[in-house]
Amino acid sequence: ELGALSTVSQIPNEVVIFGNSLTKTGGEIGMAASDQYHDWYYLVTEYMKSKNANVKVNPRTNMSVWESATNSADRSAIFNQQIKPVLTANTDLVMIQLVDNVNTPEKKATFAQDARTLIKDIHAVSPKARVFWIAYWFGNDDLLGQIKDACNAENAKLIDISDIAKMSDTKSYLGATRTGVNGETWQITNPGEAMHPGDKG
Repeated sequence: ELGALSTVSQIPNEVVIFGNSLTKTGGEIGMAASDQYHDWYYLVTEYMKSKNANVKVNPRTNMSVWESATNSADRSAIFNQQIKPVLTANTDLVMIQLVDNVNTPEKKATFAQDARTLIKDIHAVSPKARVFWIAYWFGNDDLLGQIKDACNAENAKLIDISDIAKMSDTKSYLGATRTGVNGETWQITNPGEAMHPGDKG
């Protein structure tokens, strides 16, 4: 007897996005978009809404605390306290945009293992979810390889944006004006901020 075939819609209904400062930071928007309508969270969310007007997406998050942890126990605790509560059994797409702050030997020490654990733990809470891992704006190919290995091992998909990060015109610039969610405006005066994605990025 042949097994029954079932189809899975590629259009999600319940989406959870976990990112770092590229998703949410000062002004409650992604660094260094000009405003809340030009960061990647907004653009991706709007694209999904164009396919499914009723799609539910969690508010912007900043989970750089997960990146900045230096051991597996701390990252597991952060998952349980901050990531798990946002997931449900009905979550059908999870987008992880984390790696850019994994930038010291201590943070890198257990990253390969912790990346696998993160995907595994997401699947345990949200078994229907497709998991996409977006990387990297800041990073290196060794870390990218570790994410790719984790995705291959735990049934997730790497979305490699490192080529976009390396383009000459995708970053912001000193002097750019940014507007936060509450209408406050400021100029980019910090080179670190300027290195983040501009609107084209």
